Amino acid sequence: MLFNLVVSLYASRVILQVLGVSDLGVYQVVAGIVALFTYINVSLAESNSRFLAFELGKIFFQIALLTLIIAV
Repeated sequence: MLFNLVVSLYASRVILQVLGVSDLGVYQVVAGIVALFTYINVSLAESNSRFLAFELGKIFFQIALLTLIIAV
């Protein structure tokens, strides 16, 4: 944990020196958008997996197969 803290602080310093103040803001906005879409992607994949498991448990194969085809 301490190692991660030291690496993060050093990386922040290097990124600030390389990019400058204005480009660092753009970098953080892009990183935030990427993190948001990653969170949404993981949430949708997890909910799709739960729905498929539920439908397969009820033996409704047509609905589960249709959902699987649409999800892919």
